[in-house]
Amino acid sequence: TFPAMVATSSHLVEAEGMHEVKSSRLLKAKKYVLSRMTETRGGRSFIVNHFGESGVEIMDCMKSSAARFSDAKTAKELKRDILKVVTKAVLLHSNKVVTEAGPALAPTMACLQGVQDGLESACGGEARCEVEELARRIAAAHDALLLLLRPHVREHNWRRLTRVMRFYGDPKYLEAVLGDAAYSSEAARLRRAVGELLRPFETELKATTRFLAERLDRHVRRLDALVARPTLPAFLADDAGSEALAIFLADRRDLTRCLAFVRACDYFKTTSNLRLRAPRASQIRDNFLRPDLALFHPADVALADAALKRQPPPRDAFRNLERIALARLDAAAFASPDFHRSQPFARLIAVRDALAARVAAMRSQLSSPTAADRGHAAPDDEDDEDDDDDDDDDDDDDDD
Repeated sequence: TFPAMVATSSHLVEAEGMHEVKSSRLLKAKKYVLSRMTETRGGRSFIVNHFGESGVEIMDCMKSSAARFSDAKTAKELKRDILKVVTKAVLLHSNKVVTEAGPALAPTMACLQGVQDGLESACGGEARCEVEELARRIAAAHDALLLLLRPHVREHNWRRLTRVMRFYGDPKYLEAVLGDAAYSSEAARLRRAVGELLRPFETELKATTRFLAERLDRHVRRLDALVARPTLPAFLADDAGSEALAIFLADRRDLTRCLAFVRACDYFKTTSNLRLRAPRASQIRDNFLRPDLALFHPADVALADAALKRQPPPRDAFRNLERIALARLDAAAFASPDFHRSQPFARLIAVRDALAARVAAMRSQLSSPTAADRGHAAPDDEDDEDDDDDDDDDDDDDDD
């Protein structure tokens, strides 16, 4: 939910040219005044003015859930950090220091969609977002938002962003808020408030979900092809397939070296810088063709050595040895049913099935009413915690 407040405050923007802009004296003064305002009751008024009552509700829920998960002192510090980062983001946008959408858009929208899906799931809705996936999206949003703020604020302030998103992006915290009944009140209130806050971005969120579903669907189709028609070239060309093959061959040192040799040759063949070919060829020679390794017959190694005498070494210097290594790998993994019956192959199928289920859920979500429309359930009547007693002075120097 924190990326929602930073993102909406700057309308999902990025620093133009990503270069540092020197703040004017007026801008510095505004930063100082706003920073001090967050340490008083004015901080709540600032949130209401820019984000409405839903912004206050989010802040209250984030503080109460943090206190339940950790302690009151940590929750108080996190709230202060959020207020200071959000006020600076608003100021940077209102003074046109930060303008126009860019690379921050996709990871931030994916994060916000994940937050909505997670809250929907926690409250019994159809949407799904796994905790580990949501944690990854929050980390990606942090990196994108950091690029927005870092050129324009001092170190202790951009570190606030990192502290906040590291805490709320912790898989253990997410697991508690989205899965523990003790946090059901916060989850229900957050669901409604986040839906209200993100209502203006419903079109972008749907577009992000559609994009992610299409990308995952392409991955599912690649895995389908691997499982249905397993071949060595296809497995080597796919990251998940290559990893499964490596795990299957892990107890065969000679085959593991063959696999590493093939990968090294692929890297060597893509070397366009002629000056780099000779040292990379020497690395392959030292790591795989030494006599003590006995990976290849000496006669075959001699043919490769003859090709390596040419300067620069040709891209196909190891072609004959590569064919030998590929034939061994194919015979070990694909000429017998052992690999197809192995645990790594079964895990590959499980990954495919899990991704296919996620794609189906995302497409179902796209065809159903929006999360914001479903988020009008009345919030719990539980009294909010009194947050106005946590406005102690901050020792940091925020006149940046």
